[in-house]
Amino acid sequence: MAETSAASKGPAPQLFIARQPIFDQKQRVYGYEILFRDSRRNIASVFDGDRATSQVITDTFLEIGLDKLVGSKYAFFNLTRNFLINDTDFPLSSAHVGLEILETVEVDDKLVKSVERLVDQGFKIALDDFEYREEVVPLLPLAHLVKIDILDRSREQLAEEVSKVRQYPARLVAERVETQEAFDMAVELGFDYFQGYFLCEPELLERKRLPDNKLSILRVLAKLQDPDVGPKELEAIIKQDVALSYKLLRCVNSAYYGVSLEIKSIQHAIVYLGLPAVRNWVRLLVLAGLTDRPPELITIALTRGKMCEILSEHAPNLSREVAFTVGLFSVLDALLNAPLETILDSVPLSEEIDRALLQGKGPYGVLLGFVKDYEQGNWDNIEDGPYPAEAVKQAYIDALDAAGNMIT
Repeated sequence: MAETSAASKGPAPQLFIARQPIFDQKQRVYGYEILFRDSRRNIASVFDGDRATSQVITDTFLEIGLDKLVGSKYAFFNLTRNFLINDTDFPLSSAHVGLEILETVEVDDKLVKSVERLVDQGFKIALDDFEYREEVVPLLPLAHLVKIDILDRSREQLAEEVSKVRQYPARLVAERVETQEAFDMAVELGFDYFQGYFLCEPELLERKRLPDNKLSILRVLAKLQDPDVGPKELEAIIKQDVALSYKLLRCVNSAYYGVSLEIKSIQHAIVYLGLPAVRNWVRLLVLAGLTDRPPELITIALTRGKMCEILSEHAPNLSREVAFTVGLFSVLDALLNAPLETILDSVPLSEEIDRALLQGKGPYGVLLGFVKDYEQGNWDNIEDGPYPAEAVKQAYIDALDAAGNMIT
């Protein structure tokens, strides 16, 4: 559930905005819940919630662009009661937009009629943090999604709730799915969609060591971290893998860079883009080839990497390339379904990267923790952070944009 908080007086505050993926049973992205809060800390009143909601809608559609935030997927916005019962036309197109009714919203005839009007306009309605109560039953026939928090309920309680909701046409979303075990349980209980950070957790398999083919690829990643690897050696490393060479040239000729002349060789790519940029591309392509996990995991890795890289410019003595690597490698355990300690034992990286990934310590560990807090909507930690609010939000949006462009 997104928390909204805004000052009732003074200029409009800077808005923090992030997204949390909603997956189907095959772990494909169905849509995103838009998480937001303003950057000034105070207790929200009803008016403040309306103001923050207005600002997130304005930011999303006018300043950021919905396509940049969610691509072609659905975006689900948390709305206050005042927004829902307003008789004027809703300021959003129903295409790819869902409206979430929070569990705190009072349900009465006026609200139900307003929701009926929104459904008639084509909006998908989601009931957030749902608990079966008599007063909310009139909303169930109108809902496209019913979201149930699975973290603090027993399996028996969840099964009972699922049974009640299944009498209606709504699809079920399991919220706060944080582990693969929780995902598996939710699938068994009959949930259709799943929201949470389980994808970033490894599905640990019993094995003593990583397979040889993955070890060899990981050693390429380690070699890329060697500061003594120059343009010629990097070119030789890339050329050893025909598929990698092809993918790299395809990427550097994409719309992301907008090159005027086609880049036809690895050497030309290194000269044109520079050594750090080519290293980052190779890291991304190698990681993508390591796993059969869902593509969204690579998107998360790349978004973290780019956000770390961008924010490192605001911190003294931090390397953009190391910051990118720390963010990108932060999901290695999930990509390989192996403990991070085992992976890093096989891949000699610098001490500062190891410390950041394993302990969350050192300047890069602090940076990674900050980026993960933003990704997950831990806004209090963001407000206490060392970066200006505008720089943080813009870094996230730019990272999402870069990730989308680099992957497509």
